[in-house]
Amino acid sequence: MAQAGTHGTGLDELLRLVRRRSPASVLAWLGGRIGADVAWVGRTGSVDAATPGFPPGVARVLPEHTAPLAGGGLAAATTHLDGREVRLEAFGGRAPRPVLVTAASAPLPRDSAVLASHAGGLLELLDRVGEADENARGYEAKSRQLRFAVLTALMSGDVTLARRMTTGDVPPLLGAERVRVHLLHCTPADRDRLTRTI
Repeated sequence: MAQAGTHGTGLDELLRLVRRRSPASVLAWLGGRIGADVAWVGRTGSVDAATPGFPPGVARVLPEHTAPLAGGGLAAATTHLDGREVRLEAFGGRAPRPVLVTAASAPLPRDSAVLASHAGGLLELLDRVGEADENARGYEAKSRQLRFAVLTALMSGDVTLARRMTTGDVPPLLGAERVRVHLLHCTPADRDRLTRTI
């Protein structure tokens, strides 16, 4: 029964770290659990995060070992580098894929390897969440620029130009014979909230 409590506590701790979106903290937690040094090699091929004791000798030669996994040729591999057993596992469906690297003085027991795989899956999801957030911010910025351009065209009386800028389904507002424009003055935070609401 003590093991179940310990397992539950460990899972709660891992979920707390994942919610903070801190890959370095997740790797530190994982390294402590499996008794290995751990690194996360991102889609760019560089080490995005690693435990403090990750061997520099292994880090220097990682690109040649992670490339086949990142490119989609392999799902996982094991090799010996710098006197350690190094286990590499790729995550995600599209290349280049991120790779979780563990370096230990002895082969990882099966349950430790499974835990590393689960943690790697969570790290890959964190990567995707970060990408989605970045894409959403980019979309909102472009949307804000387009709204301003349409407003500028309407203020100058060029409804035809405003229609052209809205490619696709033209809003009914731009099909009207006459348009009256009202400006609302508010803070940027309120503006974005009101824009999403309206």
